[in-house]
Order: sequence, then structure tokens, then C-alpha cells
Amino acid sequence: TWAAVMNGATSSNSNPSGVQGVCPDKWHLPSDTAWKEMEMYLGMSQASADSTLWRGTNEGGKLKETGTLHWVSPNTGATNESGFTALPGGYRGYDGTFSLIYNDGQWWSATENDATHAWFRRLNYNSSETGLYDGNISLGFSVRCVKTYTLYTDSLALVALYDSTGGANWTNNSNWLTGPVSTWYGISV
Repeated sequence: TWAAVMNGATSSNSNPSGVQGVCPDKWHLPSDTAWKEMEMYLGMSQASADSTLWRGTNEGGKLKETGTLHWVSPNTGATNESGFTALPGGYRGYDGTFSLIYNDGQWWSATENDATHAWFRRLNYNSSETGLYDGNISLGFSVRCVKTYTLYTDSLALVALYDSTGGANWTNNSNWLTGPVSTWYGISV
């Protein structure tokens, strides 16, 4: 259930979500916003990302494991370009039975839609699109845990500073925009 996944945390639509939920230490559940940002990184338009149901073009295929070892044939558009290797775990229904294993994968977000529904992503063996649905929080879906980088927002500000001030022409820009922020010249963490 969504409540079990959240492990007592409240809904979040921030990126990062700040919701550890059932994820291990230093990992978090992605919010709906984080999922959308990933989908757009994979090529989805903002308009598609903001819509519901099946959307996009091939972003779902970029998330799915290739082949038919776990997915039902034809596993349309599966390239796993993202490295996520999405597997079709199906879902757990209201009565405790499992359905759509090998056909579908569903992943909760950390974002509720209303008191009885939360947003989740869906991938299907016969589509390369990504589904965005609000599911009843009593259902059981898979989770995606994302490594929490505490410097994430700070690093984005530093990249913006670099870009806006001609960082490529700085006297010393050693390691900027490569490797961990802690290795960038002049940055102490």
C-alpha cells in the first residue's frame, strides 16, 4: 500500500522529495515532479509530462529492460537507454492477489493526489509510452528508490553561476562541471 511505502511520511511533490519511506538510508522515494523531470530528460515534452494516462513517445521504452526474459512479448520499444532496467512486477490488488506480472510495472511516487489516491507510473509490455495515473492507496505497487545527494540543489546553483559568469574563461576552473562538486576548484564542502 502507499501508506506502507511512505512509512509514516507525508506527501511531497518536491525534487528531491525528502521522503525516505521504505528506502534505505541516504535514499528517497521520488515525487511526481521528480518522475516528470526524469521523463523530460528522456525526451518527453512538458505538455505530455503534465498530462495523465498514456503519454510521451518512447520514454517508457528507455526505462524498460530489453528482451522478453521478464516482459511478455513484444516488449515494445524497450531499449533501457536510461539504465533503470524496469521490470514488470505487476501489482497487488485489494484482496491480496497479484496481477499483471510480466505485463506491467507500476511504481508509486511520494505524491498524493487526494486522501485516497496517489500518483504512480505505469509501463506495459505493449507500449513504449509512460503511464501517469492516480491509484487507490490500498493497492500495492513497486517502488523506485533514488540516491539522495545533499549537494544536489547547491550544485545546480553553482552550475548556473558558472554558466552565467563565463566559467569556461575563468583563470582557474579546474574540475568544474566534471566529477563531484567537492573536486571543483574553490569549492569546499
